[in-house]
Amino acid sequence: LLAGLRPSRYGATACSPPQAGAPCGMLAATLPSGLDFVCLQEVFDLRAASHLLRHLVPNMGPVLYDVGALGLWPGPHLKLLGSGLLLASRYPLLSAAFRFFPNGHREDALASKGLLSAQAQLGILDGRRVVGFLHCTHLQASVEDGPVRCEQLALLLDWVEQFEAENRLEDEAVAFSVLMGDLNFDNCSRADSQEQQHQLFSRFQDPCRLGAQQDQPWALGTLLSTPQLHHSEASSPEMLRRALEQEEGRRLYLAGCPSVSYSKSWRGRRLDYILYCGIPRTLLIPEVEQVTFSTALAGLTDHLAVSLQLRVSAPS
Repeated sequence: LLAGLRPSRYGATACSPPQAGAPCGMLAATLPSGLDFVCLQEVFDLRAASHLLRHLVPNMGPVLYDVGALGLWPGPHLKLLGSGLLLASRYPLLSAAFRFFPNGHREDALASKGLLSAQAQLGILDGRRVVGFLHCTHLQASVEDGPVRCEQLALLLDWVEQFEAENRLEDEAVAFSVLMGDLNFDNCSRADSQEQQHQLFSRFQDPCRLGAQQDQPWALGTLLSTPQLHHSEASSPEMLRRALEQEEGRRLYLAGCPSVSYSKSWRGRRLDYILYCGIPRTLLIPEVEQVTFSTALAGLTDHLAVSLQLRVSAPS
């Protein structure tokens, strides 16, 4: 992670040739250099979080972590763990808020999963303050809990709108609104069809998605196969990257989608998303330059890291 925070050269291989005007998808063994924002999930161990902070703060700047609602809450809801969300920013943060989902189910209800929102100051344009909105989340995990996830998606969309309305000033220019995190559903499984049709995808754009049950040809699954996690190849960033470039390696190391036929090409389950949108009637327009699927954290997590590079420009 630290290597990606510092400017450096890195190599990457395209999953497939991008079409003209379409965002490019890349598979890399390192993280893109000079990251502006980092979002992590499942940071439940506060000792580990404190250790991570000592490295993040000097290289990034402000870090939000250890957010959540512990104890007994109306419902009743017993929260034994925080949200597990961490947001690090290279830019100053102007405001932040957290709200937890009231409908957690089974063991997920013991964690204070929810939505962490922040407003960052990016600079000045024509005398106006330029800001960006970031929203981090982690949804209900169980495959059979699609209705619970849909309720959570509806809640977070309301919270996003409320946070941005409360914290945006009239004379500010908004560069982007980004929603990121582990949504725990993919865009290809028939079992996840309810989530795939959610209004979330009318509000935010998913650069990896062509439509419901159809991803970009270069999009990769982000969930690794549990039985293979401690295989030597799966624990090496470079070896895992090379494996995932091949059909055989993807079938071995990427977890598959329930009820999906992979007769053409095995892509795995894409559970981790970075969605974005512009703000109507603003000076700035965000456009996708590149999406990177990274094996940099191989051996440390059962997910691939995902990054999004946005180019923000004023309309001509």
